[in-house]
Amino acid sequence: MKKLCFFMAVLFLLCFFLSCDSDGSNNSVIYSKDDYTAFELGRFAGLDEDTEWQIVQAHFKKLQSKGKKLTINDVWVEKYIGAYCPPYIGWTIPANEWDWEAFYYGAENQTVCAVMMGTQGQAFSPGQEVSMGHWRGRTFVRGGNNIFLWHDGRLYNLEDHFNYYPYLVSDYAIDLLFTWDFLKIVNLQNGLDFKTQIRILEDWGKSMPTPWIPGYYNEMPIQYLGTYNGYIVIFAYISSNAAVFHLEIDGVHFYTPSGGSGGNRIFAWEEGRIYTLQGLYEQGLITHDDLVTMAYNLHGIQEEY
Repeated sequence: MKKLCFFMAVLFLLCFFLSCDSDGSNNSVIYSKDDYTAFELGRFAGLDEDTEWQIVQAHFKKLQSKGKKLTINDVWVEKYIGAYCPPYIGWTIPANEWDWEAFYYGAENQTVCAVMMGTQGQAFSPGQEVSMGHWRGRTFVRGGNNIFLWHDGRLYNLEDHFNYYPYLVSDYAIDLLFTWDFLKIVNLQNGLDFKTQIRILEDWGKSMPTPWIPGYYNEMPIQYLGTYNGYIVIFAYISSNAAVFHLEIDGVHFYTPSGGSGGNRIFAWEEGRIYTLQGLYEQGLITHDDLVTMAYNLHGIQEEY
């Protein structure tokens, strides 16, 4: 009997120590808000305290599942990047009740939160680039591994927005973000603030032969390709034609798999004025190396020129 009791005691202690990490922490510990002292919750406008706390816990568990030795106070929301409307919600609205403006801009429908997460001991390099896909092609995202999407109680990597399968409509996969919202986040991460993006969209929309309706400027996908000699270079996805877009300047090629030569456009913007890349290059305002960098940023791959 004594031997049995001794055996059971040893077994209990063995199970306890196996459940703990080598540093003595227990992965099964449940934290409360009172335990969290890294930062004050609710400090971001638009991100309420409860949602932020859920995001912090989800990120903590995600890192723990990868074997990271952390406590809850080793993770935090570094930056809040806004709330967005997931496309699949629109497919649930009957055609005779469709109200695009109410759907897209309705706060109750903006259920996808974008955040940049911080982690103790993990140095964040804003220059770190991650190539990610979207419906029209690929792009680089600075610090892309640190950007996450919070939706329906789950935390997703930003790149997961593109291959999101839980909601299917007519056998087609639906993204977590509209292409224009994904690119807004990417552009911000790559150095183009939201206000400037809107100004560019408005000026570009007004410059078109058939000007865009003001309320729909937000729904034009644009990709920021960098700033050169004060000129902000943009690629605008304004067509869904099947033909390939292609532009060549001094041996540097710009292309996308869809859009057509009359659809997708690449241009430069500087304080309210629109310019062509060819015109700027001929005037010596942008260089061949600038063009190579733009192409690199557009394609999401390194090209040799």
